[in-house]
Amino acid sequence: MSSFNMSEQLNLKKYAILYVDDEANSLKWFKKSFDYKFNILLADDAHEGLKLFNDHKNTIGLLITDQRMPGIKGVQLLEQIRKDRPNIVRILVTAYSDFSAAIDAVNKGSIYKYVSKPWDIEILKRILIDGLTLFNGRVNRKNLMQEKITLLHKKIVADKVINSGKLASSLGHYVHNAMTGVRIFLDLIPVKLKTENLEVESLQDTEYWNNFYDCVQSHVDRITRMLTDLNDVSKYPDRPFNDNIDINKIIKETITDNEIEFGKKRIVITTNFTESLPTMLCDKLKIKQLFNLLIKDELVTLPGDNEINIKTNLLKNEHNDPAIEITLTDDGPGLSEKCLSSVFDPFVNRNNNPQEFGLNLTACYFIVYHHCGKISLNHEPDLGTSFLISLPCNPKYISIDENDKEICTKAYINNSLIEDVLTST
Repeated sequence: MSSFNMSEQLNLKKYAILYVDDEANSLKWFKKSFDYKFNILLADDAHEGLKLFNDHKNTIGLLITDQRMPGIKGVQLLEQIRKDRPNIVRILVTAYSDFSAAIDAVNKGSIYKYVSKPWDIEILKRILIDGLTLFNGRVNRKNLMQEKITLLHKKIVADKVINSGKLASSLGHYVHNAMTGVRIFLDLIPVKLKTENLEVESLQDTEYWNNFYDCVQSHVDRITRMLTDLNDVSKYPDRPFNDNIDINKIIKETITDNEIEFGKKRIVITTNFTESLPTMLCDKLKIKQLFNLLIKDELVTLPGDNEINIKTNLLKNEHNDPAIEITLTDDGPGLSEKCLSSVFDPFVNRNNNPQEFGLNLTACYFIVYHHCGKISLNHEPDLGTSFLISLPCNPKYISIDENDKEICTKAYINNSLIEDVLTST
């Protein structure tokens, strides 16, 4: 596409042009000639130019400066601006006697073009239009690259969570079998004591052995339950969803079921539900499990005397289909950057509690993933964390064979994205 066609599509006042010159007449005529078409900022020396630049650095797209000025010269000003904002288009205005300075600036890569005084209005206007078009292209390219990198990061995280979850589920199968053996052994202890003509009451420290027995039993039960939950949610659904639910009602029921635990830690729950949300097609038991696991994770990670807010909203997802957005926000201590990058990893311990790993959130990720939704986490240090969940109202069911094909397609897309990022300049 030619620069003329691109400039017709570009709003030429979207980004400002900063003109720096110590000649008052040059500033006056520049503004008079171009103010109708461009967003013009004027400065009568380099110091004023730097001040204006710092005040408007996010809106300036092009800097044009005279070379011969008292104090800081034009080339020096362009070099300073280049270090701070290398994408800004830089133009140097020179007299013929400053031709060597212009060549030096071009060779150093600090300018886009140089213009000689006295300038031709039409030629300079064309240069300014092309310069702003170039800057707009740089901005769009930077945004596109950021979108590519963000998409690639999300896909990598998703693949990592799915693979880690499947690994944890596979390992959990063997651990679960081992726990079953331990559980049977524990259940046989009272019987075995009787066959050995021993009673618990005859032991020297009855309270210790009773507490030890109860503690081991509770830990075995907890580990078995966690592994069962993870194994259950990691399996891809074997049938289309056929439950229509009211998401607000499910969340309210979950809150009610956990009221006693909230009370123990003095945690207050507030809600902001959008009324009259459409029903959602899903696996009802899995969605209930999703919110139970999120609540359990909050109960584990929050120290106490906290507040949790749950909000629901209706929106359109990236496919323009209706989706329900659920936001769960707390005012807890938040997460470290290290934990944030691996928050859905089943093997990550987030709160220095050796009894608690990331299995709950890994299970949540699987449930949302199998419902064609998205889950992410945001946080601000010392200001709490926020879970953002998006669930389509009518998720598309994909058979196991189709899902395998989809994974292969995603792998191919990931490779293409990696190549795009690595080969882009």
